[in-house]
Amino acid sequence: MDHTYPICEWSGRANLHIVSKSDPRAAAKTVARVRLRRVLAEAGLAHYADDAVLMRLGPNATFRVGADLEILARIANPGKLAERAAKAVRLGRWFAEVNAPTIRLAPGHSAPILLTEGDKVLAASLWQYVQPVDRPVTGEEMAAALREFHSLSGRLPEDRLELPTFNAFNDIEARLKQASEEGSITAADFDFLMNRSAGLRTELANSSVKGDLDLCHGDAQMNNLIIDRTGRVLWCDFDATELGSFKYDLACIVTAHNRF
Repeated sequence: MDHTYPICEWSGRANLHIVSKSDPRAAAKTVARVRLRRVLAEAGLAHYADDAVLMRLGPNATFRVGADLEILARIANPGKLAERAAKAVRLGRWFAEVNAPTIRLAPGHSAPILLTEGDKVLAASLWQYVQPVDRPVTGEEMAAALREFHSLSGRLPEDRLELPTFNAFNDIEARLKQASEEGSITAADFDFLMNRSAGLRTELANSSVKGDLDLCHGDAQMNNLIIDRTGRVLWCDFDATELGSFKYDLACIVTAHNRF
């Protein structure tokens, strides 16, 4: 039987401030551990928290949980990312139905885990851990996996999984505003970049891709691909998956190549 996860109150907010600000990376890791314990407790897996391995730390904290469970816990930073976590789980259920070239939700955990952290929602999801093969994905394999992913557009249900329409500028401008509030960029840079974003919005509105509503991964990069033991190439990380032009994914690949 699948777990259901009601929103739970939490009175331990002070626990998030137990590491000095002089070491922000260590503080972030500690915060991620605190959140993991809450998430696993809610999922009935509290006894696996101590041995969980932190795999990645960014907008989401990703942990490998339990060698015998082979579960990947993905915990979003509280706030707007919580909405993306719920969307990713919704997609995960459908991906299993259509045998999509993607990772799968962990058995028995096909609902998002929603907790409260202060006045924000902390959201997490549990996925099957895929032991990758020891070789990189080739360009040909990436192209085939992306083509297969895009082909699922014609199989979307009538409600189209309630996916939002892709809009890169909303996310870009939100991050710029956050960076400005944190003092990470100067006022002059903020104004320049916001004006540039507004100009690109106008250009896009007049382009040939404005009306396309394909299934768009949203972050089509090599590091979001895994080759499983059968040799199948699988997509992961569906926070940015929305409806838009498949050309956005192609642009993402080019951008990632030129940047990294």
